[in-house]
Amino acid sequence: MKPRQGSGEDVKMTCTEKPAAAWLDILTAQLEAWNAKPALRDVYTAWFREIAAYLCPGISVEIGCGIGRMKTVIPDLHAMDIVKTPWTDMVGDAHRLAVKSNCISNVILFDVLHHLPFPLAFLSEAFRALRPGGRLIIVDPYISPFSGLMYGCFHSEPFSLKQNPFKATAALCTIDPSGANQAIATLLFYRHRRAFRKQFSDVRWIMQKRFAFFAYPATGGFGSESLVPDKLIHLLRKIEPIFKPLSAMLAFRLMVVLEKSQNA
Repeated sequence: MKPRQGSGEDVKMTCTEKPAAAWLDILTAQLEAWNAKPALRDVYTAWFREIAAYLCPGISVEIGCGIGRMKTVIPDLHAMDIVKTPWTDMVGDAHRLAVKSNCISNVILFDVLHHLPFPLAFLSEAFRALRPGGRLIIVDPYISPFSGLMYGCFHSEPFSLKQNPFKATAALCTIDPSGANQAIATLLFYRHRRAFRKQFSDVRWIMQKRFAFFAYPATGGFGSESLVPDKLIHLLRKIEPIFKPLSAMLAFRLMVVLEKSQNA
């Protein structure tokens, strides 16, 4: 399961491009939005609980912990980011995890994969670090016709569905912690799923889904005001399961749970 993109020198750049102070300013703004928007907290907390339901017993590490809100649901989580912040337990680069092989039970990425310029390098590292039977849990944007339109019009982070992560020799997004290609997870787990299964053939797929149709975009996320009152967002959350058959057309998020082979 060796990455086919990016050299070691390329990868080292990913944690040196953005000053810690600038990154902290971004996170502080996110924390202010979190504290000010109850509906946003409710949506994310429900997602955190679903992640918790898929965890194996043992050490769990969240890579790219941001403002560290997942710990409100998973208190014993080890939180990692690229720079030291008030919410980190450790500092490191997702492409080069400073941990021994076969020592972690769960690796979690929440809204982080689309910021990694070399996702295949990360995946190889994650599966190296996981113990046999350990799980990699990823939640990231999904680019559907509806979400693609909304992301393109109202979201600052770009996306491109034209890239093939399994043939790329260059970075899939800018080499900067705030750089992004929101389509990376869609490309890896949907558009090029067959190539993923071929390259990571000993990985077991526990769960894969597309979700988040109306309630999440209605919150306005971390960067905008809520589009509707909180009571209506609560109602939207209740009725969303009705639209599950249309997830390929409507979804704003995807979730995958991948398990390392017991024989690895």
